Amino acid sequence: MFFKKNKKEKIIAVIEISSSSIGGVIFEQKKGGSPKILSLVRSPINFLFDVNFDAFWRCTLAALEKTTTELLRDYPSGPDECLCVFLSPWFTPRTAVINIERERAVKIDKKIFQEVKRSEEEQFKKHWSSSPINTNREPEFIEHEITSVELNGYYTKMPIGKTARHIKIYLFMSLGVKNVLESIRSFLFKNFGDIPIKMTTFPLLSFSYFAYNMDLERGFILVDIGGEITDISLFRKNNIEEIISFPKGRNFLLRKIGARLKTFPQEAQSLLYAYFKDHILDEGGQKISAVIDETREEWGKSFKAGLQKISSFKPLPQNILFIGEDLINKEFIKYIELNKEEFKKFTVLGQPFQIQNITFEDLSHSVVFGLKRQADSRDVFLLMESLFANKTL
Repeated sequence: MFFKKNKKEKIIAVIEISSSSIGGVIFEQKKGGSPKILSLVRSPINFLFDVNFDAFWRCTLAALEKTTTELLRDYPSGPDECLCVFLSPWFTPRTAVINIERERAVKIDKKIFQEVKRSEEEQFKKHWSSSPINTNREPEFIEHEITSVELNGYYTKMPIGKTARHIKIYLFMSLGVKNVLESIRSFLFKNFGDIPIKMTTFPLLSFSYFAYNMDLERGFILVDIGGEITDISLFRKNNIEEIISFPKGRNFLLRKIGARLKTFPQEAQSLLYAYFKDHILDEGGQKISAVIDETREEWGKSFKAGLQKISSFKPLPQNILFIGEDLINKEFIKYIELNKEEFKKFTVLGQPFQIQNITFEDLSHSVVFGLKRQADSRDVFLLMESLFANKTL
C-alpha cells in the first residue's frame, strides 16, 4: 500500500459519511475529462429504532470498516488521496453575510477576508459551544469558505486588487466534533496509508458542483432526504443563502411501519419495498398504505415549516431539486405535488414549484465505468462527489 507505482493520473478515494450509510468510491482522476470509476460501494449503518449516539457511532464505524474493506478488495494498492464528505448530522452549518462600508474606496486585499473569517469563526464557535447537545465536546472547523463577494453591489469573481467602498462578503462555515473527525482521519490513515485527506460537507460540495454546471444567479432549492434527517439548502445569487434541517428522513417512515406492524427494522424495510412492488395486497398492505399517508403528512408539515423559515425575508426560487430516485423519497415528494396550490405562496412568481430529480442517468454520462464487479446501487451521490473530487483535488 505504501509503495505505489508512478501514475500519470492520481487514484482518488471518496468516503461519504451520512446518517444511514457509508458510501465509498475509488476512481482514476482525469483532469479535464471523465473520471474512471474503479470501485463503488455503499454499506448501510445498522438501523436502530432508538437513535442513541454511542450506539449510532459504533454502527457507523462498522459500516466504515466494511466500505473501506470492499474498496481495497477491488483496488488493493489503495488511493493516492482521499476526500471525506459529511452529510447531516455529522456537522453544523452556518451562513453569514458581512457588509463593510468605507467613506472612501479601499483596495481589496487578503487581510480584509482574513479578519472577517477570524471574527465570524469565533462567534460561530461560541454559539456552537452554548448548545446543551455540545456539552463536553470540542469543535473543529471542517470548512470556512467565502462563497461570494460583491463590490459596490456587483458580484465580483476575482475581488483581490480591486477597489470599492461597499463590500459584501458571503461566508459558509461548518463545524464538526473534533474527536469524531480525528477518529475518522485515524481510521482512514490506518487503511489507506499516509495520504492527503481532505474533508468537506455535502452542502458546500453540491453548491460547488452546481456552480460549475448551472447558473446560480436565479437560484434553486436543493433537498436531500437522508436516513434520519432532511436538509433544505437555498442556493441563490452565486451563494449558499440558507441551510436548515429537520429530523425526519427515510427511517422516519420505517420506524412507523415497524411500530404499526410490530416488527424489526430490517423486516419493516423489506415489507415496505415488497409493498412498493405490489407484493403485499392484504391487510398488511392496507396498514402500510395508511402509515405512508400519515408519515407523508407529518414530513410535509415539517418541510413546509422549513420553507416558511427560509422565505421569511424573500420569496423562494421556483425550482426545487431532489437528489436520487429512492421510492421512499418519492412518497415524500408526493406531498408537494398533492399540495402544489398551497406552496405557491412561497415562490417569487406565486407559481407552483417546478420539481426536478437529479438521477443516476443525469450524471453517469460524465464518468467512465471500469468496475471489476457490479455495483449494488445506482448511486447518484457518489457520482456527484466523484465528479467534484475529479475537478478539485
